[in-house]
Amino acid sequence: GAVGCLILGVIARVSLGHTGRPLVLPKGMVLAFVAVQLAAVIRVVTAFDVIPWHPGIGTSTALWVIAYVIFLVRYTGVLASPRADGREG
Repeated sequence: GAVGCLILGVIARVSLGHTGRPLVLPKGMVLAFVAVQLAAVIRVVTAFDVIPWHPGIGTSTALWVIAYVIFLVRYTGVLASPRADGREG
């Protein structure tokens, strides 16, 4: 969970900074961070046999995928368009 959230945070911040945009998360990105953390909690709970293995791993995987799909949806336009500040790069 920590590594997944760190990766998501870095790519979210770098995507904004390197495209000349203000460092303000687009709407919906907080949900992506929550989904990664919830996936981690479910994975740990599954490891302790509180949740059966297949549903636990499946739910954890689905939450992870949802988080990164949210990133993809929110940042495709940012990464596919020119820099907001007009500079090259």
